[in-house]
Amino acid sequence: IKYSYQKEAELAGFKTLEELNTSFWAWAELEYNKKIHSSTGQAPDERFIEGLPENHRRIKDIEKFNAMFLWKETRKVSKYGKIKLYSNQYPVQAVAHGNKVQVRFDPFNLEEVYIYDLKNNFLEKTQPNKTVNIRVPNIPEESKKSPAKISRDSVNYLTRLREKYLESQKKSENMRFSKLFEEKEDNND
Repeated sequence: IKYSYQKEAELAGFKTLEELNTSFWAWAELEYNKKIHSSTGQAPDERFIEGLPENHRRIKDIEKFNAMFLWKETRKVSKYGKIKLYSNQYPVQAVAHGNKVQVRFDPFNLEEVYIYDLKNNFLEKTQPNKTVNIRVPNIPEESKKSPAKISRDSVNYLTRLREKYLESQKKSENMRFSKLFEEKEDNND
């Protein structure tokens, strides 16, 4: 990825994250995942599917899945029924003052946090009533080196890949994950 896509993307001079993401998915699906890997003798798509156990688990609840990656910090509820997190103040109604709670949050979005007791039971979600920071301060940023010279060839190549990928997505009959559960339930009847 580093020597194929990343170099090409640097030369394309993308201005938005959406451009970068869509071109990456197009490149991964149409180029990388289809090519035979020199050490395995298989394309990544092929190898992945072959390596899945017959009864592999699927994500049923995306919110629970995303919650696994939230940051966690312990805070004490103040006598005013609030907690402080990165200078923001959040009201907490489910716990009496003086008690400790676990706060789970997305470090890039402090506009909503989740309050748990110390036994990992969800209590409530809350928004700040005083906001100082909308994200955790001092998170390392990407390198701030000057952008590379933009290559018209790279821009054209990745644009064609994105168009081809979007066209293939429109043509394919994507099955919704919810349909998998419906079919399974129908078979159990």
